[in-house]
Amino acid sequence: MSVISAVRNFTTGIIVLVTLGVVVATIVYLGKKPPVKVPEFPPPVVSVTSPERRDICDLFYFTGRTEAIEIADVRARVEGFLQEVVYEDGARVRKGETLFVIDPAEYKARRDALSAKVLSARALLARSEVDLERVEKAILSDAVSREEVTQRKANRDIAAAALKAEEAALAQAELQLGYTTVTAPIDGIVNRNLVDVGSLVGAQEKTLLATVTRMDPMYVYFNLGEDLLLGPLQEIRQIGKTTFHVGTGSEKEVQYTYEGKIDYIDSKVDPGTGTVMVRGKVNNPSGVLLPGMFVRVRVPAGENCVRTLVDERAIRRDLNGSYILVVRNDNVVEQRYVTLGLQVEGMRQVADYHKAENGLITGVLPSEKYIVLGVLSARPGMTVTPVELGTLAPAAPTTQTQPATVPNASESKK
Repeated sequence: MSVISAVRNFTTGIIVLVTLGVVVATIVYLGKKPPVKVPEFPPPVVSVTSPERRDICDLFYFTGRTEAIEIADVRARVEGFLQEVVYEDGARVRKGETLFVIDPAEYKARRDALSAKVLSARALLARSEVDLERVEKAILSDAVSREEVTQRKANRDIAAAALKAEEAALAQAELQLGYTTVTAPIDGIVNRNLVDVGSLVGAQEKTLLATVTRMDPMYVYFNLGEDLLLGPLQEIRQIGKTTFHVGTGSEKEVQYTYEGKIDYIDSKVDPGTGTVMVRGKVNNPSGVLLPGMFVRVRVPAGENCVRTLVDERAIRRDLNGSYILVVRNDNVVEQRYVTLGLQVEGMRQVADYHKAENGLITGVLPSEKYIVLGVLSARPGMTVTPVELGTLAPAAPTTQTQPATVPNASESKK
């Protein structure tokens, strides 16, 4: 039995050695064939452009309140019954336009009576002048005494004074008759009539009939912090030179359509709020702004200054802030964080280029190129093919790739 076992062990060893030899030979044979290469995709095409430099300025926003420049009361200046209301409530009127009519009959009669008295006084004056002229000729021949001449002169002077008094009374009567026609004291919007037709007005006081409010231009008041007045908005002290804009609408849809000039700054700071009251005069030709409205006020800081602007489509955000992708001269993408400012016609102001002591670069240079279209196809450190914005639209980012082929996979299935 020991001989048979030895033979079997020997046979098994031979089989194992042969099998190992076949495996080694197969590996050597397969190792001589070159592996199939994975295809390489070209760098993605992206649209790039350079930052713009424009003359813009920093803006500050405040909540303001409108107030009419002029508000005039329309009052009855003479006593009488209100005969007519000429205007429509809320109408736009011009200075001197008739608003009310008070019964003028009594004042016309008084005017006519005084007019007659004036005519009588003129006749008396004319007669006294004739008498004076006659005695002055008579005294040359000693036909009258000097006392007579003196008396005639006195009569003439008394008649002249009486005429002046009657003319003054007539002028007063004409004035009161004119007051029966009540006119608008200023241009503006007249409110509803406060007294009805047939009511007695002006009996004990000058009755208020209506109010006219001047709508154009309009005052706008707002409070300015003393830190701003001493800092970026210090030029606002030059009265009449600082232009500001007033906006209306909801907080998210404010339209700054009204322009004005700063015309007054209070002479003291409110110790409770630390602010100074500022007033501006804004044009309001359409009359949309009404007294007492709360509005948004936008004030520029100083003169226009050059700022860097980038296309808003290029701006991306992550946990560290806003950034753009800059394409270097070697076509490698670099992530560049930016500090955002004003929005200007689809562009966004960003802080100027800055390199910190630790080497961190923020902002962008006017000479650099940044990606506007194709941002999703690019990553920091990736090589891209840049084309000028508007020249060629970049292709959509590739989302599917061809799987690598396993060397000799087809042969292994055979």
